[in-house]
Amino acid sequence: MKPDSFYSEIKAKLEAARKLVSAYETILDGAEKIEAEVPPKSAKPAIEGTGLREAIRSMLKSYPSGLTSVKLVEKLKDSGFTVVGKTPLSSRVHIELSGLKKRGEILKRGDKYILADN
Repeated sequence: MKPDSFYSEIKAKLEAARKLVSAYETILDGAEKIEAEVPPKSAKPAIEGTGLREAIRSMLKSYPSGLTSVKLVEKLKDSGFTVVGKTPLSSRVHIELSGLKKRGEILKRGDKYILADN
């Protein structure tokens, strides 16, 4: 291989590498702009970290027309509420609803539960 052709080949590879780096920089700059435009998600849902009874009260407060027990469980799960242990959330919710109803804190209208002070 002649020195001139070797030099030309290296120069061509260097130029190709520069174009590739430039393309990556453009992509990265675009990604940074996109990240800057997307509002950060809250780290934890507002209901997370509260007890089940308070979470139920809070959820029913958010839905003044009431929620069925099944919908209440779905909404709690969607909000990030989790439990530890073998007893499923649905069973725990039914137990809490029964206690809240006995204490007069909630009412049952048809198949929906509502806060008593609504």
